Amino acid sequence: MAMQRLGVKASDCLMIGDRPDTDIIGAQKLGIKTALVRTGRLAPGVALPLSMQEPDWDVNSLPELQRLFSW
Repeated sequence: MAMQRLGVKASDCLMIGDRPDTDIIGAQKLGIKTALVRTGRLAPGVALPLSMQEPDWDVNSLPELQRLFSW
């Protein structure tokens, strides 16, 4: 709904979330790039569920993610 309201495509979006079972998987199903921030259900160093596709970025904090996107 947000993409439709903003008039953007999935390929123009990035989902940043801390819940792999909802935030990441849901975005991946829509074709949105994903960044898992390990501040929620999945702590740093904990393996992703085997059934889950890897996120595009997997970081331990929002500042770490911000550094990746700072040019």
